[in-house]
Formats: sequence, C-alpha cells, structure tokens
Amino acid sequence: MLSFVSSSLRRLRSRSFVALALFIALVAGAIWWFASGNAPDQGKSQTPPTVTAVAVTRVDLPNEVSLVGSVVAYETVAVKSRLDSQIAAVKFHDGDAVQMGDVLFQLDDRALRAQVAQAQAGTRRDDAQAATAKAIYDRNAVLSQKGFVSKEALDQFRTAWQAAAATAAATAAAAKAMQVQLDYTTIRSPINGYAGTINVTQGNWVKANDVGPLVTINRVRPIRVQVAVPQRYYEEVVRAMKTDVPVQARRTEGNLAFVQGKLEYIDNAIDSATGTFAARAEFANTDAALWPGMFVDVRISLSPDHGALGLPQVAVQHEGEETFVFVIDKKTMRAQRRQVQVIRTAGDIAGIASGLADGDLVITDGLLRVTDGDVVRLAPGKETASPR
Repeated sequence: MLSFVSSSLRRLRSRSFVALALFIALVAGAIWWFASGNAPDQGKSQTPPTVTAVAVTRVDLPNEVSLVGSVVAYETVAVKSRLDSQIAAVKFHDGDAVQMGDVLFQLDDRALRAQVAQAQAGTRRDDAQAATAKAIYDRNAVLSQKGFVSKEALDQFRTAWQAAAATAAATAAAAKAMQVQLDYTTIRSPINGYAGTINVTQGNWVKANDVGPLVTINRVRPIRVQVAVPQRYYEEVVRAMKTDVPVQARRTEGNLAFVQGKLEYIDNAIDSATGTFAARAEFANTDAALWPGMFVDVRISLSPDHGALGLPQVAVQHEGEETFVFVIDKKTMRAQRRQVQVIRTAGDIAGIASGLADGDLVITDGLLRVTDGDVVRLAPGKETASPR
C-alpha cells in the first residue's frame, strides 16, 4: 500500500515539473517574438502629428530694458512766509490747480503799509531838500564865474548839494526795501502746478522760514520718472543717449496704455551698494496720467540689434538648464531637438545667438505631440510664416 502511494506522488511531481517547463518556454518564446520585431508595429500605422512651423529670419530685434520706477514732480516748491505776520486770508483750496503768480495767502499788511507811506514821505522830503541844495549851488556857480562868490564857498555849496542828493537816494532805497517787505505779505505761487494740503489756515501766526511749509506745490506738466538701472546696461544707455532715447511708462496696476517720454539724465556715479545708477525720463503728461509718488512699469528703448536671428518666443522650450527648439529637416520631415542660446526676448520675438541658421524651419505649434526624431506633417499654409 505504501509503495503504491509513493509511486503516485512521484508521477504527480514529474507531470507538474513538465507543465512548469512548458509554461516557461511559452513565455520566453513570446518575449523573443515581440523583441525580434515580429509583433504588429502600431506606431507605424499612426498619422504623423500636424504642426505649425516658421522659418527663422533676420530681424531688427528691439532692445528694451523693463524696470519699475517712481514718478516725481518736475518741480516741487515748499511755500513759506518771508516775514513774521498773521495770515489774513487764504485764497485757494486744497488740491487746486494754480498758475505762477496766483495769490495763495494774504498776510496782515497794515503796519507795513504805514511804514511804506512814512518812507515814501521821507523820500519826497529829501528829494525836495536835494533839489533846493542843487538850485543854491547853481546860482552860486553863476556868481562864482563873475567873481562874487569864492571858490571855497562854491565847494561848500557843491558838498551840501551832493550830501542832500545822497540822503535822498538812501531814503528812496529804504522806501524800496519797505515796499519789498510789503510785497512779501502777498504770497504768490512761484510755479504752475497743483497745491497740496494747506498746513496753516487763516488767523494763524507765521514766522519767516518756519520749518514746515504753508503748502507744497508740485508741477506735473511735464513730469519725471526716476528708475534705478542695473550697471550692466551702462554702456548701452550712454551710447543710446547720443540721440533721443524713447522711454515708456504706465502704472503698475491694471492694463493701462503706455505713455511716451524720453530719457533726459543719468547719474554721474554707480551706487556701489546696489550696483545700479539713477536715470530720469521726462513725460509731457498732458492728461495727468502720471502723478507724483506712483510706481510705474518703465521700458527704456535702447539701440536695436540689426539683422539678428529671430523667431516666435513660443517656439523656445526649456528643460532644466537647457533651452531648445524643434527644427524640421525639410528632406525627411523629422523633428530634431536643437539646443539654442537666446540673446533676449522683445515682445513675442526671441533673438537667437547660436544654434540656428537663417531659413531653419522651427516648430511653433503642436510641440506637445512631438519628440526628437518624430516624423511630422506641416499644417497647410503654415510652413513659411516668419516672425514679425
């Protein structure tokens, strides 16, 4: 009985081993079959991806420096009193537009008016005395010629007349000085612009050259924009300033249109702490789109690169530190991944320093379906477009 069971177990093990060996052989055969290329090639039956491509061309590549700057008033005047007095009247309101010569403040001028009247009366008195002294000298000069008045006496009459004339001149000068003081009681706007907050109101006492101004006036037409430019642009900016350098600016928020201006000034030193130099542009600002204190996006247009290789920026791809494009071989219609070096971008155009040649066909649309070496199909009418 035991011998029969043992014999059966041996036969069962032998059959299981044979079945396992057959299974392994079938799997190995299948792997060899697919590896040898005998399986159906599904990729060969797929339609090549349709792409859009442009020819690389020579362009005048704009050279724009984009920065953030701040708006500053063209002129700023802190209006102060030039004498001690009381404010009798305020002739404008906060934020008013003012013109040069407009009356802003009227100070109490009663005491000064009286002093000016007194000085003018003294002037008339001294003028009369000088005139009398002159008449006396003239009469005695005639008598001196006839020998009735000595030369010494005539000299005394001349001295008296000249002294009276000098006294009259000094009195007139003092009267003018008093008139200037009286004029200071009427405080006028020294520039065209917009008034800020009125800091001292009617009835308050003011002193000559107080620390705080009565009001601050900003001139905003024209207006200036100041920006810190990295020092690597210094040579280009200096070269460009031999002619007018166009500058554009707009507020940083919103999608407003750029306003046009021109670069007027660069600082005479590089800030060693920041590695930048200050540049300032002037804008007509006729519509008051720019206002002092605003932050603005600034574009400085330097000399363009004439004849640079250009293509649409969308064609340029990035992977890690590599920048590349897909170029179509016109004979085989295969896409070739090619590494490129970009000079810079201007709008939707990328300037290429190396990696491409004039006339190369570069894929711009359909890139997600393309890998290196793929056969591609150009969309009808899309194979000759060029960057603009």
